[in-house]
Amino acid sequence: MTENVTVHSQKPSSSDQNTLLDQELNQDQDQNTPLPISQLKIKFNDFLSKINKDNFHKALEIVEWISIQLDLHDKAMQYRHQKHNDKNKCHPIRPVRGEIYMAELGSNVGSEFNSWHPVLIIQNDRGNTYSEKTIVLPMTGYKQNKRYDKNIYHKIYPDDFDEGQPNKISLVKIADITTIDKARLGRKVGKLNDHVMKMITDKLRKHLAIRTCQNKPGQTALR
Repeated sequence: MTENVTVHSQKPSSSDQNTLLDQELNQDQDQNTPLPISQLKIKFNDFLSKINKDNFHKALEIVEWISIQLDLHDKAMQYRHQKHNDKNKCHPIRPVRGEIYMAELGSNVGSEFNSWHPVLIIQNDRGNTYSEKTIVLPMTGYKQNKRYDKNIYHKIYPDDFDEGQPNKISLVKIADITTIDKARLGRKVGKLNDHVMKMITDKLRKHLAIRTCQNKPGQTALR
């Protein structure tokens, strides 16, 4: 025999109803409220007041970078959404350690790298699979008549590539370890061979004052 069971839902109290109504009204107000452009104008006027003949070109670069940065932010949010919807929570952009990509490094300060540069992926591949960011070393062109500190730079020859083969010598800057969002990554340029990556890793250890000590056969620990 089947019993018909009636479930009575509890009616919200008047205070609860008022709270829900307030939340709905606030949401509607947020959607319909115009953007506070006046705040941007105030900030931008302050920015303009600091421009002089010495920093004009940098100011122009910064203004151009704002638009690019907004586009990169939108791309990063799209990647985050795709990662969230992936059943394994993998990021849609999965570079591999040792690969070289073009990357938009933006408008930065002083001697920091700016704009588009090739970068070497040095983050481990688990991080590259799941993280929204990756760790890179920026690269630059080699000038024959210039002297370079071998502890800070590592020279890359065309024969050092497993994939891709540029027709000129370049430099990896060991001292400029940088964490970037994967939205900054552009096209893949190539991949360095394992021997070269080992030499770069050894230079990274020295630069960061990380030394290895032997625990047991086949095991090392970092100090």
